[in-house]
Amino acid sequence: MKTTLSILFALLLVSCLQANGQSSDTALKTISPFDSLSIIKANAIGNKKTGQVTVSLEIKNNYLKEAELILSLSAFGDFGMTDDKGTKYKAFTVDMMGGPDAANNGFSPVSSIHFADKKPGMMGDIVQYLKGVESKDFVFSIKTKTAMMLKDFHVTCTLSINELVVGTQKLEVKNLKIKWNE
Repeated sequence: MKTTLSILFALLLVSCLQANGQSSDTALKTISPFDSLSIIKANAIGNKKTGQVTVSLEIKNNYLKEAELILSLSAFGDFGMTDDKGTKYKAFTVDMMGGPDAANNGFSPVSSIHFADKKPGMMGDIVQYLKGVESKDFVFSIKTKTAMMLKDFHVTCTLSINELVVGTQKLEVKNLKIKWNE
């Protein structure tokens, strides 16, 4: 009887881990280590003719007080993504800080970066304020004609509420499928 229950439990667990026929390895995951922030919507829309993929993440302040977010974009460890073909993308250093081209070797560029009305500053950071329970879109573009999914996306976020730093952590999105348009 115990063995039968264990088998049934295992089967139930496996079926729960599958969403719409997808294993948990390919299901969309959004990760925010802050309880005051959440990624409430994630989209990647691609144009097959141009290869332009626009990624949009709607980030929400779950608290009633205003939140200050500083997104660090200056290096792959702070802001980057990898697609299902293994291509790595980052904001090119020379574009943001006038740094050497060598820092960009091995990466494809991320462009058109903005967080609502804010764009990266000289040091490669975006500072944005979210009122209580407000959300705004963080948007950027990449070029690819072969990828079907962004396997891993991360951006380092320093969160402050009421002018007190809560912490610095990574916001992440895993397995974001690209919806291709003609």
